[in-house]
Amino acid sequence: MLLFDFSDQEIKVVGLSPKLLGGEAINSYLKVPLKAGLVVRRQSADPQKLAQEVREIIKKGEFKMGNGETAALSLHDERVFTLRLKVGRTSDGKDVLKYIDTQVETFIPESAHDIVSSFKPAAIGSPGEVQFIAAAKELILGYKEVFKALDLNLTLVVPESYALYRLISPSIGLGETVLFLNLEDTAADFIVADKEGVLQTFTDSPDPASVERKIAAIFSYMEKRWARKITKLWLGGTAIKDGESLAKKLKLEAVRVEVALSSYPLKFAQKGSTANTPEAAHLLGLALLTKQKDALNLVDSV
Repeated sequence: MLLFDFSDQEIKVVGLSPKLLGGEAINSYLKVPLKAGLVVRRQSADPQKLAQEVREIIKKGEFKMGNGETAALSLHDERVFTLRLKVGRTSDGKDVLKYIDTQVETFIPESAHDIVSSFKPAAIGSPGEVQFIAAAKELILGYKEVFKALDLNLTLVVPESYALYRLISPSIGLGETVLFLNLEDTAADFIVADKEGVLQTFTDSPDPASVERKIAAIFSYMEKRWARKITKLWLGGTAIKDGESLAKKLKLEAVRVEVALSSYPLKFAQKGSTANTPEAAHLLGLALLTKQKDALNLVDSV
């Protein structure tokens, strides 16, 4: 199986393959620049040309592509709506769908007919709440066309925040609310999560002053909207440097994503060991989601 992440500038691919002993393993990882214009605002601008470029990248990376090969895709949260909804009654799936259909226009600008979504009722300690994700149908169909041209069966599409949550969820305590700061060169992603899943996501400038202001605003919002107090700051991404000092200033416990990577349940083959880094953390979480039968999935409804 191949796991993908696309940005306007680059592509990341992780190879996941079975081993005769010890179960599945991460056997390869590649990060390669993309030609300008193939992906615009993290959306496929030309599916056929993008597929051609990806095919060459896969060949160079010596990824295995046999008949019936499957793929999974992580989408940046800038293009996905990831929310926790308070529904009330969740025992009846139709009841939940009716609520979502009537409320979707209040938090998603696109028409309900122009989006694809997936939801799952809370199962641990938040009765009446639903984990909900949605994206523009055009976005998903564009990537489906790319993978069809590659003769890959796209079986799972989720937001990056949901994949990162899956990676760190074993370390989140019941009743605990955490903030995951994923800091890259071009954007800062803020993911508020608890043991149940993702509560909400935000994207802002990676400028240090902006990051600090945004975190303060998120603290205030979560207390007013959810009556939640954030107690830990998870630190991830390639541009995070002074995360511990920021956490100390905010009076939060700092936890680097390497903590979750150190206890990662899948094995790393020799060529796949380079994936054991913060920059590929969301793809490692995506790998775990491919094994989860009840995972949210945006490709199922297209």
